[in-house]
Amino acid sequence: MMNSNNQLSIHHVAVHCKEADSLKKFYENVLGCHLKKKFRLSERLHHEIFDGSGSVMVFVYSLNEICFEVFVSQENEMSFFHGCAHVCLEVNDKKDLVSKCRKNNVSVNVIEKDGKQLLFIADFSGNLFEIKQKS
Repeated sequence: MMNSNNQLSIHHVAVHCKEADSLKKFYENVLGCHLKKKFRLSERLHHEIFDGSGSVMVFVYSLNEICFEVFVSQENEMSFFHGCAHVCLEVNDKKDLVSKCRKNNVSVNVIEKDGKQLLFIADFSGNLFEIKQKS
């Protein structure tokens, strides 16, 4: 249980899509989200973070406080979904959370990206969580 010093909030949810052509129909026309940005996740980061191969296009859609990172890939849905699907949480104190992870034998993975450190943790079933520091 998190104490009030380290409240959680969801930063984004990452999902998989096979066809980029279908994104506008669902995320914009159905959910009412807008395309915030798109980027290509490099082959190196795709491998280091998700143990995947090749680079992947990512589309970021948002509406109010909801944000979806949509990873577009033709790969088998189950293997890709298991590898790239994650929930990104924001915490008040990342160092405190990392300390709790280590005390409880929770996997912690720190990856360098553009001079910054990305932090990922996994629960005991392999569900992946990206951790961001609240600003």
